[in-house]
Amino acid sequence: MTRLYLAAFALFAAGAFAADEFKNDSEAGVVITSGNTKTQSWHLKDGSQYVFDANTMRFDGDYLSARQNGIESAETWSAGLRYERQLEEMLSGFVSQSVEGDKFSGFLQRYNSDLGAKYFLKKKDKDLILFVEGGYRFTHEHDTDGDLHDYQKGRAYVEAEKYWAAATSTKIWIEYLPNFTFARGWLLNGEASVSSAIGSIFSVKSAYLVKYNNSPPSPTAVPTDTTFTTSLVAKF
Repeated sequence: MTRLYLAAFALFAAGAFAADEFKNDSEAGVVITSGNTKTQSWHLKDGSQYVFDANTMRFDGDYLSARQNGIESAETWSAGLRYERQLEEMLSGFVSQSVEGDKFSGFLQRYNSDLGAKYFLKKKDKDLILFVEGGYRFTHEHDTDGDLHDYQKGRAYVEAEKYWAAATSTKIWIEYLPNFTFARGWLLNGEASVSSAIGSIFSVKSAYLVKYNNSPPSPTAVPTDTTFTTSLVAKF
């Protein structure tokens, strides 16, 4: 897993110097209340992408934190690096390394190594983009109770984005992760969102995310987590 991460990082560094195209999507959402109830919530997200020749390097990061009356009530984070190589017009292969954490769901760190393929069913920019992904995932997990686990998993993913007007689009994605090592430990994630542009760079995005763990690592954790966020998005 370490060798995979270092190899992906080396490819990312090479791409940064030879990049033909750079894209970045950054999101920020903040809610602060005071008075009878004091709450603070922060959501930061970044996606940076380099394209050079038939290669794409992408970095994704996500952080969410919430506090109520000075007590932390939620904290999730993730970071990942992905290398993708276009094989045909509608087909590409990829390798990625990511790490995520959610101590309120029962795990401190979850390291994911992925290998798979991506196929576009529709690829019309600013109209309809629909693609599927499938592959293999190896997961190394540190639970909040101190246990370590290694899992062999599969991964099936579908994403659709539709532009209804030049400034308005909707997106939905669903991800299914069967667990070959521990059959009851499968995961199902999905998100639906709508974005409206308020300029050439900025837009407002509302998203509803659902994460389901069929066998939570902690006996006190519930299987389903949901998050609704409204964020300011900058694309350049």
